[in-house]
Amino acid sequence: MTVKRTFSLPDDISSLLDEAAEGNASAYVAEALRIRIDRDHAAAKVRAQYGSPDPDAYNYWLSRLTEPDPMPS
Repeated sequence: MTVKRTFSLPDDISSLLDEAAEGNASAYVAEALRIRIDRDHAAAKVRAQYGSPDPDAYNYWLSRLTEPDPMPS
């Protein structure tokens, strides 16, 4: 199922989206939102388990847990 939504974007972001999305802005935005939601869920799990970490450690581990592995084994 697909739900139509309307958003307003700043001009610069809208232009960057047009360039990056290669004609399919909806798919591009959907993928970006999935990544952000996964990241937010991972951050919530870390905070629930360990409390608020040192900001540098937090950013390091959040990126490690949510970014694709550049060299899959």
